[in-house]
Amino acid sequence: MVRSSAELARPGHDAPSRRLDRDQPAPPGSARARQGGHLLDALLLTALTLWLGARASAFHGTPEGYDAFGHIAKVRFLIENWPHVSWNYSWYSGMPTFQGSYPPGYHGLVALLAEPLGLGISTAMNAVTLGSMLAIVLGCYSTVLTVTSERRWACVSAALLLGTPALWSHAVETGLLPRLLGMGFTALALAAAARFAVRGGRVAFAVAAFATAAALSSHVIVGVLALGLVAGVLLVGPRSTAWARAAEAVLSAAVALGLTAYFYLPLAIVGGSQSPFSDAVTELGWRNVLWPEDGSLSGLSPLLVLAGLLAGVVAARRLRPPTVGLADKRALGLDVLWLSHPVGPVPPRSTAAVRRWARWRTRLAVEGFPLRLALLLLAGFPCVLAYGTVGYVLDPFPLFVGGLQPSDLLGYLALLGATAVGLVGGSVLRSWPARLGKGRRPVRVIALASGALSVASVVLATAATLPGAARGNASPTNPATADWLDPSWSAQRQLRVTGAADSATNVVNAVSRVPQTRGYQANGILQLDWQVWLEQSQLDPGTPAAVQDYLLDWHGVGWVLADSRKESLARYTGDATRFAPVAGTGDVRSFAYGPATPVLGASDAPTVLVVGDDAHYDLVLRALSHGGLGSSRLVTLQGPAAVDELIGADLSFADTVLLYGSTVRDAAAATSTLRTYVAGGGRLVVDDSDGSLAELAGQAESVLPVLRQREVSVSGSWGWQAPPDPLTDGVDVNAFGPPSYGGSGRWDVQAASSLNPWARPLLSSSGGVVAAAGQIGRGQSVWSGIGLPYHAASFGSAEEAELVGRLVGAREAAVAPEAVARFVHSQRREITVGPEARGVLFKEHVARGWHATAGGEELRIAAAGPGMMYVPLPARTGTSTVVLTYRSGLVEQVGGAVSLLALVGVLAFLAWRPRRRARAELPRPARARRGAARR
Repeated sequence: MVRSSAELARPGHDAPSRRLDRDQPAPPGSARARQGGHLLDALLLTALTLWLGARASAFHGTPEGYDAFGHIAKVRFLIENWPHVSWNYSWYSGMPTFQGSYPPGYHGLVALLAEPLGLGISTAMNAVTLGSMLAIVLGCYSTVLTVTSERRWACVSAALLLGTPALWSHAVETGLLPRLLGMGFTALALAAAARFAVRGGRVAFAVAAFATAAALSSHVIVGVLALGLVAGVLLVGPRSTAWARAAEAVLSAAVALGLTAYFYLPLAIVGGSQSPFSDAVTELGWRNVLWPEDGSLSGLSPLLVLAGLLAGVVAARRLRPPTVGLADKRALGLDVLWLSHPVGPVPPRSTAAVRRWARWRTRLAVEGFPLRLALLLLAGFPCVLAYGTVGYVLDPFPLFVGGLQPSDLLGYLALLGATAVGLVGGSVLRSWPARLGKGRRPVRVIALASGALSVASVVLATAATLPGAARGNASPTNPATADWLDPSWSAQRQLRVTGAADSATNVVNAVSRVPQTRGYQANGILQLDWQVWLEQSQLDPGTPAAVQDYLLDWHGVGWVLADSRKESLARYTGDATRFAPVAGTGDVRSFAYGPATPVLGASDAPTVLVVGDDAHYDLVLRALSHGGLGSSRLVTLQGPAAVDELIGADLSFADTVLLYGSTVRDAAAATSTLRTYVAGGGRLVVDDSDGSLAELAGQAESVLPVLRQREVSVSGSWGWQAPPDPLTDGVDVNAFGPPSYGGSGRWDVQAASSLNPWARPLLSSSGGVVAAAGQIGRGQSVWSGIGLPYHAASFGSAEEAELVGRLVGAREAAVAPEAVARFVHSQRREITVGPEARGVLFKEHVARGWHATAGGEELRIAAAGPGMMYVPLPARTGTSTVVLTYRSGLVEQVGGAVSLLALVGVLAFLAWRPRRRARAELPRPARARRGAARR
């Protein structure tokens, strides 16, 4: 029946009716019949999903996809270390397990199924994959059914979705299983939001919010998609006013974000870790939009693309209002507001244009919300295509999301496109019988034909493609071929294994407990630049042995994995004194590293505190590496960027303070602090190649050997003069790199115009004295205007590196003091050291949350070497036990509290039932008597 304009003016007038003839009484048993039909549809879709999954080996055996081994390792870590799982010691030389990386939803769910239920990790992962696929398909079905009440088109949309190869890519090809789980929750959130938009209800609203929060807890990108979809459904919904719908959308997003504050609040406030992925993104090929290329599954199907395009055109045309001219409005005495919001029946004298407009408004009662929702979903297509192809126009494109390939997004488009097709088909064709006057037969024919075409595409295309893609996805590393891993490695936590490529390391922690310098979650790296330096040192055959030794020492490496290529093996097979073959006969070989140093150990090596910015500290490390000045010879500590920020606690455990790339605001106060330090027996080294610390030289009671300095450009050759001195004896200055910056043939230095009376020259070049030293009290002060760390790192000079080491107080290599280290659990380590130990070296990445105590006293933790930890110890006479613990910070605790409060609030919202207002204060019989008396 067609409702009047007055009825259409009521709030919610364009809500899609359950049936076109809903005012007629439903026949007995029709509700049960519908429920039985829905159950039958669900069973058929489940059977179709299981059949396709069996052909693709998606739900049994070892999980498919390259990333699957990384997820196995993560789940195994959670099971073996629960409840101490906040810090992951086994990946990337230590990293937070979740913060700044993947949310814990997927891995926590798999661990819960694998351990308490006894399914095992592989079986649990397959079960979650199956559940994710069913949630995606049935969520699509439910959304279409809820909005259009058309079973046939709900089945058509689900079949279209199942017939899209990209949907299976995450499960079979790439192993992006957390994203697949997130897509499942996204489909459920979409269905719940659609139900709330049509019928309302607190349960539907809560389910939409919970499902969105579950998607956010599975994967950040998919969670953001779910957040936007739910908000969009509520915004374009038919209920209430626009402001009310906007409030519902904001409230839904707020609830979902509140439930996931445990992860996203610290991520937003503190920030996350770094990712090595930059612009290494492959642009989307046009063939992938229609069908996968080269046996891959990353592609849509022609049927889905054509159906989606047709659905978008139909939806846009039917939502476009007919044109009503100004002359018609004036002739009828109508205004724009009347046409926009009808308040009465169409006048009999209306023109054909006005009557067309009135019929359009009536049609929107059935088709408005489905068509708006379909256009909202189809809007994802141009966004993804623009993201995937803009690299062809802007090269390099700087806005690619790290590690997010455009082809990975095609699976999301499959869900959006298939749902949109079902919404348009179910909403538009349901109104055809009344217009055609031929009953529902044409609609049934069209729906059945569309369903048959969708099923045919599944059977003939996708089902035929899946087995080949599954067979071609055999990873080069899997538990069956990991014979290059020594089982004894898993019994210890003091030495790591390293490899130059993910193909050799991705499987390590899926089959072994040995910690490693790589891992799976590349976006969890804390020290990206130094991680890349380590990996490049293994990939570049020209890396000097001293540099490689320096990095392997600081990362606590005991074993090295190398692929079987001749150029990769050469550096290991040709140096038996450092690398001894252990195992491996296939693609990967393993070697034991002889000079290995432990992850947790005692240290009596001298320390140097580098005061300067991050870039200059990095240059110091790279310069020292060319001399092989590892942790047994010198412990390099990262201090503040400014001299003014030095405090007594910093200086108390530093044998040497190196000012390099640092700044100074109050030269007088800085001079006083440094002079006190040097006079008390400390060593001060200042490398001022850019003249930024010249103000310190002009101070009364200056702590620098130079009184004044000037800039000089040295070209051609250095013309070194090095008078005999303990700091330079034995260093071949003629082996230094040339004075050339960037191939310019010259090098700018600071030369001393005059020296303090207590100073002596160390090095002179053609430009004058460029290095000097002198004694102050019991300590020593050294000045250089050369920029030695930068020059040594640039030219890879071992002689220059040796000089840098001498200037900052490095010693000859020595055996570290004995200590007893204990791995209590992933968040607690203990080490007992003797009185000769001056500190504890903990070669895991420094991070907020680590604390050190000895005898109940809190100790400082300093950043040492390439991002590791050093705990200086006070002087003592006996042994002491140092305890290192990792605890969540205040921000993480606040985030957890917010999530808990949000959960309690939602449950209270569901449990609360408002008390109905009493109809009257008097009992019912009394009300009846009073009514009779009035009559």
